[in-house]
Amino acid sequence: MKTLMKTLSAIFLAIGFVGTAQSAEQKIATIDMRKCYTEYWKTKKGIEALRQKRLGKDREVKEMVDERQKEIVAHQKMIKQFQDPQLGEAERKRFQKVMARKYQVIQEIEQAIQQFERATNTELQGDQRKLTQTIVDEIRGLVAAKAKEKSYTFVLDSSAIVPSQLVVVYNAGDDDLTKEIQDQLEATNPEKAVKSPDKPVAPKK
Repeated sequence: MKTLMKTLSAIFLAIGFVGTAQSAEQKIATIDMRKCYTEYWKTKKGIEALRQKRLGKDREVKEMVDERQKEIVAHQKMIKQFQDPQLGEAERKRFQKVMARKYQVIQEIEQAIQQFERATNTELQGDQRKLTQTIVDEIRGLVAAKAKEKSYTFVLDSSAIVPSQLVVVYNAGDDDLTKEIQDQLEATNPEKAVKSPDKPVAPKK
C-alpha cells in the first residue's frame, strides 16, 4: 500500500514551473487527486477484482501445498518402513529407489509453488499498475477539460505528501475541483444510474 501511495503521488503531480504563479493573468486551482482516485467506483471495483483474483491464486497454492504435504507424509512413512531391521536386502534397495523418487517429487512441487507465487506476484503487480494508470489517465483527462473550461493556468494536487511535491501550502477552497471531478466520475457509475419514472397511466373514462 505504501508503494501504491508513492506511485499515485508521483503520477498525480501534474504541474510544471510555478515560480510566476503570482501573476495576475494566471489562475490556479487545486484538486485532491488521492481522494478522487480512492473514492472512484471504478477504483473500488478494480481493487475488489484484484482481491478476488488473489484469493483464486491462493486457493491454487493451497492445493499444491496440500499435495506436497501428502507426499511428505508418504515419504516419512517409507523412512519408518526402511528402518525395519527385518526388511530384506532386495526390499531395502527397492525402498531406497522409491524414497529417492518421492523426495524428488516433493522438491518438484516445492519449486512449482515458488514459481507460481513469483508469477502471481508479477501478474498482480502488473494488473495493479495498469488499473492505477488507466484510472489516473481518466481523471487527469477530466481535470484537463475542466481546467480549460474555467481557464485555469495550473491545477495543483493538494494531496501530494512527498516533501519535494508539497506545492500547496495554503488553499482557501474557492477554486478546488475535487467535488466537481468526483461528481463527473460518479455520474458514470452504472449502479447509481437514475431510472426515469414510469409515465402515469391515464384514468379510465
